[in-house]
Amino acid sequence: MEGSPSTDDDLRDVFKMLYADDDWALASDSEPEDSDHLSNTDGIDIEVTDNEEQLPIRIYSGRITKKRLFSALDSLFSQGNKSISKRQRIYNPPAPSIPSLILSIQPIPVLPLPETYAPFSALSLLSRLLTFQPYTYFPQYPPGLSPVRAAMKGWVNEGREGLKCEVCGGKWGLGGLQDVGNEEMRSKLGEKLAKGFEERHKKNCAWRICASPENLYEQLRHLIHPPISSSLAPLASHLSLECLTLPSLRFLSPLNSVQVERLANLFKPSLTSSISSTIIDVASQLALFGWFPYHPNNPTIQISLDTLPSRTEIVCCRICRRRIGLWNFSSEKDGVKQFDVLNEHLVWCPIRIQDGEKEWWSVSGLLGGQSTQVKRIEEGGIKDLVKVSERMEKRSWRRS
Repeated sequence: MEGSPSTDDDLRDVFKMLYADDDWALASDSEPEDSDHLSNTDGIDIEVTDNEEQLPIRIYSGRITKKRLFSALDSLFSQGNKSISKRQRIYNPPAPSIPSLILSIQPIPVLPLPETYAPFSALSLLSRLLTFQPYTYFPQYPPGLSPVRAAMKGWVNEGREGLKCEVCGGKWGLGGLQDVGNEEMRSKLGEKLAKGFEERHKKNCAWRICASPENLYEQLRHLIHPPISSSLAPLASHLSLECLTLPSLRFLSPLNSVQVERLANLFKPSLTSSISSTIIDVASQLALFGWFPYHPNNPTIQISLDTLPSRTEIVCCRICRRRIGLWNFSSEKDGVKQFDVLNEHLVWCPIRIQDGEKEWWSVSGLLGGQSTQVKRIEEGGIKDLVKVSERMEKRSWRRS
């Protein structure tokens, strides 16, 4: 059955539209000579006059490419007469998202640069806090001049006792304040200088308009050191296997005997059965307060479940990056001091207790504590927040 000439022409046109490349061009499909002036142009606009309306009609050349065909098809499916812009065709890969919890077996993501203005980012806050070191910023300043207050307002430590805003370039210093002998006078002077955290920014600085919220510091601890067994149990296990000094370690802990026993019993199923109870108690408390086994040849501070434990006598906090040699606190030495698992962290570390802050471990579920929200629910503080609508249709299976 032979098709009509009009059908053959239609098929030929469709074939040319789909396969408009030079490899598919046929000599028999070449355009007539009198249409060369159309094929050499991208297209012309011809206005067709009608009695009812006048609309410009776009007539393309005889050679229609795939790009023009797809563009025409896209315009049919687009809403209204809006054409799809070229920017929408470009694929932008999604930015890597920051997890809500970073377990001990996971590495800390790459920190933003200190000059990054991200007032609501906990990792950006940590990037600014890491610039404050004990040898460049006096650790015994009044609470109003603490590194935490400075970093929350966008300041980083530059030089000795110096502060700098990486956004607006403002600089100022606190040199000489530690030389004031009168404690009361030093405290009053610190209150006046603390106003500079806001006033020392330039007028057009973003930190002057919006600083970090107060709860961001607490979020930093929950992000990098979540008090959950899935994160602390592997850490306690590696501490018990890698640190040989634990049985003779003299340490100071803020936990009471009941809390220590509860914590050790919680981690026992994840530890080797041959480990003594003394080592379990010490390893559990070191894990709770954020101490990791540190290997100088492998400075990545995380727990790897795929590699065998290796011996070390150094522990490190991966938040403030404080490193401690446990041999200095061995009970085998006479007159040795105790290793304070809480206060050996740097002054700005979220593991420590800041001025006016409650003990975060006391409200942790690991030690039988309850958060403020849970207490409000049990005490009936959250009532009538959810009500059943009276307009709801009655069903036989629905409680009245």
